[in-house]
Parts: sequence; structure tokens; C-alpha cells
Amino acid sequence: MLWRRIGIPRRSVGNEVIHVQTGGTPERDAATPVATGDRLAFSPELRAQTQPRGGWTGRLRESSAERAVMVDHPVEDVLPHLWEIKNVEYCERKADEVTVTPEQPWTGRYVIRGRIFGVLPWTDEFRYVLHEAGFHSEDTGHCRGGLRINGGFTAEPRGAGCRIWHYERYLLPWPLAPLKPVVTAYVRWTQRREMCDLACLIEKLEQHDAVPD
Repeated sequence: MLWRRIGIPRRSVGNEVIHVQTGGTPERDAATPVATGDRLAFSPELRAQTQPRGGWTGRLRESSAERAVMVDHPVEDVLPHLWEIKNVEYCERKADEVTVTPEQPWTGRYVIRGRIFGVLPWTDEFRYVLHEAGFHSEDTGHCRGGLRINGGFTAEPRGAGCRIWHYERYLLPWPLAPLKPVVTAYVRWTQRREMCDLACLIEKLEQHDAVPD
């Protein structure tokens, strides 16, 4: 990963909101959805795959959270960093290691290994789909204990910069349903730090791209 090669420490940001400076656009795979000016090139077939599959019932067990950060950077420069799934390892507070297995240029799977609350060991596998605004992912149902998760990131233009939005949704096993307020508060806390880390990562990577070889 580029953030490893250029020596960016993981989780190096506090709680402040970071405004990212503009910089160069990294190279993209030819088959990856590409931002072109104000319009994004994305086929109807790929668009259909970005829709979340299925739905949940059991509102008493559902916990959701979302958070946004504004960056002073055009959306076409931000999107490649969202499409790079390995960057989850840098930003996700619950992740120690992320292993990505692409299946097609816009779909694949990744496995997260880490700790919840910094204590409880956690491993889960997710399917991901890249789309013209970011990516969406859903767990494959292999998490021990029956926890289900989906979420993603999107970027949308805001003047000369853009707004990055992160959402997460959890379906708790029945034994954990009474802990829903605690889980929700924890996820919101981690999201605040994750978004600061993501903004920091984008800033560092764009500064690196802007330096001539």
C-alpha cells in the first residue's frame, strides 16, 4: 500500500476535522469506474450491482450510524482512494489487518481481522461493490455469533471540494440486543476518528502524488 511505502502512521489523527488540499490524480485501472469532469463513466450493468441486496427485519436489533467530512479536494481525486479497499486497514478502528481479494475490477471480497472495543477478537468477510460515488460492502454471514454488518463510503461534489459520507448498519444477535445503545455509541465514536484518519490519509497521499518524480 502507498500509505505504507511513504511512511504514513496509522491512526495518527485526533478528533479535529481536516480539510484536504488539492493535488494530482493517481492512475486508475482501465476497467475501474472513472470520474470524467462532472460526469462519471459507469455502465448500467455495474450500476445495478451497487444496490444493497436484501433487507433486514428486527428493528430492535438494528444499530446504524453515519458521519460525514468535508474535504477541499475534487471528487474525482477522492474517489480512487475510496475505491482502494485496502485503505480500510488504515482507517477502520476495529481493524488490525485487511486482506482484499478482487473478483472483478469493481467487485470482490475482503477479510477484516481486528478487535472490537480494542479487546474482543473479531474476524469477518465482506463482499464489496465499487460504484460511481464510492463503494458499498456487506458481510457474507460468516461472523461468529451471528452479527451482520453492511456499510460504505460515498463522495459527492460540494463546490470546489467534496463531502465524504460513511454509513454503517449492524444487525445484532438477540443476546446482544440489550447492548444496542452501547454498540451505537461505540460505532459513532469510531466513525468520528475514522473519518479524521481518512481525511489525513487523502491529504498525505495527494501531497505525495503532487511531488514531481
